[in-house]
Amino acid sequence: VLGYELVLNLALGIAAAKPFKVPRKGPLGLDAFWQHALYSAALTQGLSSLLPTELRPSPGLAYLAGLLHNLGHILLGHLFKQEYLILNKFIAQEPDRPLLEIEMEVLGIDHGQLGAWLMQSWRLPEETIIAVKEHHNESYRGPFAIFPLLVLTSDRILRQQGIGHASSGMLPSAVLQFLEISEYEVLAVTKRVLEKGPELTAMANDLATA
Repeated sequence: VLGYELVLNLALGIAAAKPFKVPRKGPLGLDAFWQHALYSAALTQGLSSLLPTELRPSPGLAYLAGLLHNLGHILLGHLFKQEYLILNKFIAQEPDRPLLEIEMEVLGIDHGQLGAWLMQSWRLPEETIIAVKEHHNESYRGPFAIFPLLVLTSDRILRQQGIGHASSGMLPSAVLQFLEISEYEVLAVTKRVLEKGPELTAMANDLATA
């Protein structure tokens, strides 16, 4: 039903994230990570279908980009537990402060760069590496720009729903223009994804507890 490519990339994403042991609770805990990852994956894939044929990426790679774009947080929690706990504390105390600003203050690096380093070492697809590294950068127009900009759009929409830590819930018009999609189309896809919310939330809970 889901399609071979999507299932393959879902399995790859789960296999990539599962070995890391981090707490379930907290702004960056496993509960929040998997909820955001699954919603973002579904939304990023849905948005990718709106793009003109000449720009449209592989649905499976779009899904994987959405699924893994915050992998840096899981890596941080696994390897640098004290820094991870401090970061969670700052985010909980200042929920409206930009996440990247907090990360640079606490860590001197952001989760996108951390995740990209890991994915490069694993030799994962370049499209997903770029999505991980640049998904907060609405000005990015380099190689495979479609992927981080789709994820950025997904993150902005999810911020409106209280999911994730995007810097804003506003959809940047320049990004939508680059992707050649309208805000109306984005909202229509979002509505369809949110209708699957109970299924996505149940799956996220299963992954966080497994």
